[in-house]
Amino acid sequence: MARTATLSELKTFLEGFPKDAQDWRRAGDEVRTVARSAREILDERQGEGTAQVVDFRTIQTPSEWNTRGREAIEANIARMAPDTLDAFLQDITGLIIPEA
Repeated sequence: MARTATLSELKTFLEGFPKDAQDWRRAGDEVRTVARSAREILDERQGEGTAQVVDFRTIQTPSEWNTRGREAIEANIARMAPDTLDAFLQDITGLIIPEA
C-alpha cells in the first residue's frame, strides 16, 4: 500500500512558504495547488459551498499569497470529516512527498 502524507508533513511543507515572504521565489504555485485540492475535495465530499475559497488572481504580494493560501488550507482541514481528510492527504501526497 502506498504511503499517505500526514498533517505534520503538510505543516512542514507549508512552512517552506512563509507568511512574511518578500519575494515571489518564496510563494509558489504549490500553495495554490494544495488550497485548491482542499477546497475541491471538501466541496465534493461534504457539499458545495462548504469550503473557504481564495481568489489567487486578486493577490498582489507574496506574503498575501502564502498567508491567504495557508489560512484557507487550515480552515478547510478544520471542516473536514476524517474520511475527507484522508482523501485530501492522499491527493496531495505526491506534491509534498515527491518520493512517496
